[in-house]
Amino acid sequence: MISKKKLLGLMLIVLCGLLFTKSTERFFIYHEKQCGDSTSRNNTRSDKAINHEEQSKLILNETFKHHFELDGAVFSDKGIALSVSYVVSTSLVYSFSPRVEQSARKMYILDGRDNKLYANSPAISWFRGRLFTVLRIWLQNEAYEKAQKWPANRFQDNTLFTQQFNKFMKPLTNGSLVGMVTPKWHLGDGPIEPRLFTFRNRLLMTFNTGYISSHDSMRDFTFIMDIESNVLIRPRIHGSKPKPETRDKHWIPYIDNNELYFVHGFDPLRILKCQLGADTCDCEFEILRGNLTAEFSNVKTPLRGGTPMEKYKGSYYISITHATLYKKATSVRYYTFNVVVFCTTPKPRIVYVSGPIKIHNDLSKKYPIVRSWMIENPFVFPVGILLEDMDSVIIGGHISDHSSVLLRLTGLQAIMKTVISSDQESFKPQQGPPDYALQTYVRDAATKSEGIQFH
Repeated sequence: MISKKKLLGLMLIVLCGLLFTKSTERFFIYHEKQCGDSTSRNNTRSDKAINHEEQSKLILNETFKHHFELDGAVFSDKGIALSVSYVVSTSLVYSFSPRVEQSARKMYILDGRDNKLYANSPAISWFRGRLFTVLRIWLQNEAYEKAQKWPANRFQDNTLFTQQFNKFMKPLTNGSLVGMVTPKWHLGDGPIEPRLFTFRNRLLMTFNTGYISSHDSMRDFTFIMDIESNVLIRPRIHGSKPKPETRDKHWIPYIDNNELYFVHGFDPLRILKCQLGADTCDCEFEILRGNLTAEFSNVKTPLRGGTPMEKYKGSYYISITHATLYKKATSVRYYTFNVVVFCTTPKPRIVYVSGPIKIHNDLSKKYPIVRSWMIENPFVFPVGILLEDMDSVIIGGHISDHSSVLLRLTGLQAIMKTVISSDQESFKPQQGPPDYALQTYVRDAATKSEGIQFH
């Protein structure tokens, strides 16, 4: 006969074994990479507005809080239909620098020795309960070329650094360089400007890098990487398309009806619909406005890139974009970053564009401008976005090419309520504003805000 004590002991051993097996199973399910055709994977949340209660919200202290009035315009088919202005705020919640630069430097032979190294373009996305980040590690080789004096050891200009965090921005993994090999040329090689997004339960990254095309000409083109399978994918555009450009970048992803789209250009509006396979991506333009034979114009198209589109409510999305302007007096480059609201019904179109977003002056002055010979004013360059709730977003960006940060923009709910209600009830546009209406507004809004005339 087994005593009660022995029986109780055996039961405890069995129970502990079951608990260990279950926890181990969960561990391997999380870390195991899926096999087979990844196109069959489906994320049921990919086409729904974010359930903000399910999303983790970063729990971080705010510093450099700055309240300001954000101007903006709601657009109808005829152009600006309504001018709006609301008080919003920005704050600094996290800085990747200098920790990321210090970590990345250890991965270079001889710590990179005399090379100057900066972390730029922090892409961010929640995936399976973790905050994934990818940053561009930039060696400022332009400065060495300008001075015609190079360090003894020369490296590729750009690499990408990835790390995972929890909601307190405590690292969950050791940082590592993203494994890819890109072509080499004189200057500006390697992957830059990463953007993270999820599609059908896949964590994907877009980035651009240069390569020599089949026509023996240099192109700076957009590529995709599946973060889990470590597969590089080259999108191929079929059918009608604009004239090929030396630089074809800043594709802005969004998901609608569980299908993948990219905003290829904001104004004139150009949208690609893409069929993404395990290692292929075939795209066609669903909307292709403007003169297809015209050369790209830096001056005419300042609004040209930004963060992925985050679904806000129904068919309305939000993105934080950047605009590249040129001063009339000196032709020197000038950056702003702006809120853009996008709607997919009845046809994809831009609904709202804000004036320049502001940050605290002390935060702007905290970081020196790295390329001071070509940019005179501090700036924020956004590539990452997290929609925290109906009123706030986290923006991943770098300040003046020097340091990567996370900013919180608060006060969106009042703006979005006005934008959505006026779009649905008053204007009911069918195709969006005329070509270059957005570009003109962005330029005029910057002049009004900064008191500077732009080309």
